[in-house]
Amino acid sequence: MSTLLFKNLFVFTGEEFLTTSVSVENGKISHVGEVADSTHFDTVVSGNYLLMPGMINLHTHLPMSLFRGMAEDVPLKNWLFDVIFPLEKEFVSKEMVYLGSMWSMAESLMSGVTTASDMYFFEESVIKAAQKSGMKVMVGEGILDFVSPSGMGPEETLAQTAAWAKKYKNDSNISVAVAPHSPYTVSEKWLLKAAEMSESLDIPYHIHMAETADEVAQFKESHNGRGEFEWFDSRGILSPRFIAAHSVWLEPAEIAIMAKSGLTVALCPSSNMKLSSGFSPVSSMIDAGVSVAVATDGSASNNNLSLIQETELTAKLQKVMNTPTVIPAIEALKMITSIPGKIFGDKRGTITVGAPADLVLIDLSSPELYPAENLAATMVYASSSRDVSRVYINGEEVYSQEKGFSRFNISDLRKESAPLQRSIREFFKSTILKK
Repeated sequence: MSTLLFKNLFVFTGEEFLTTSVSVENGKISHVGEVADSTHFDTVVSGNYLLMPGMINLHTHLPMSLFRGMAEDVPLKNWLFDVIFPLEKEFVSKEMVYLGSMWSMAESLMSGVTTASDMYFFEESVIKAAQKSGMKVMVGEGILDFVSPSGMGPEETLAQTAAWAKKYKNDSNISVAVAPHSPYTVSEKWLLKAAEMSESLDIPYHIHMAETADEVAQFKESHNGRGEFEWFDSRGILSPRFIAAHSVWLEPAEIAIMAKSGLTVALCPSSNMKLSSGFSPVSSMIDAGVSVAVATDGSASNNNLSLIQETELTAKLQKVMNTPTVIPAIEALKMITSIPGKIFGDKRGTITVGAPADLVLIDLSSPELYPAENLAATMVYASSSRDVSRVYINGEEVYSQEKGFSRFNISDLRKESAPLQRSIREFFKSTILKK
């Protein structure tokens, strides 16, 4: 494996900004600091760049890129029941999940995302796509009370999750979460069994929580006035392994419970805005000590997978709702690097000795970044995927603006996807639009 030296660059470590050098050996960060002799490195990178940890998308649905643009300007209930469910019933398959995941991974890598925590069906095809693209994934096969689109009921899904968790236990690129869909689609029995598996196998518990006002109201009505987090806490389900996607409609008492449990919230502001789900009380959660990360949700509801754009939205929305001083730019950057990285337990999301060399090189010579006087603010409020020069995973260059993707060809992917995309488009026009 080649050795790398990033020499005398601006560096965001996941915690602070430095001007320093970073060396990579055997796929990991081997040194942070000045290097006296650079001659023994295979590759030396220097220039007007910012080096930062690969971004981590803690909640998404990678395969759904193939449904992008097909459920627009409608409420969540119509989005789900009138468009998405019929599309999924007709098209979800191993092939669809693989191709959709490949497109999402291409988009993610181009924007500096090196790890995604996915929740969908036929997740073995997400693993296949990750192995093809080089991207890191945490897969979560969606658990439902009924038979899922992948043909498995809750018991079979849990068994499959356990098998994958054991198979990929020592894989640096593939990790596994237990993934009940939500409190309103999964009964208490399976929510508890999922928690038992999370604890016994020491894997994350990934679930949609408190996404809409109607969801929360209906839950309270059937649970003696208890909110979702309050009830989950009473059942001993919450833990530092818990990933709570969305978390929009929260009571102050629930926020205190969340902080006490050590869970991590995966915010999805674009999706929540677009579907009028509401605004998460992020500032209150942070003040209470809740670990808060930023995520994209799927591109069928976002409609893109740019984490840096989501981070900008998160910070600005909280400033509108509170004061300009909340969520400083450097804290926002932590929400897509070091904070979600803690879920993985391998120093991911940081540039520290021993961390995996998942790195993003930002070209600071871009006109939209000039002058980069405040690097944190420049990244959060001015940068875009256009500024991503190179992306490394375990020290391997998997994407560059000059050469494209190192492991696959986007033209080949387009040709491979074309027949399925035509079928989706024709079904959408002939069946869904005519309802």
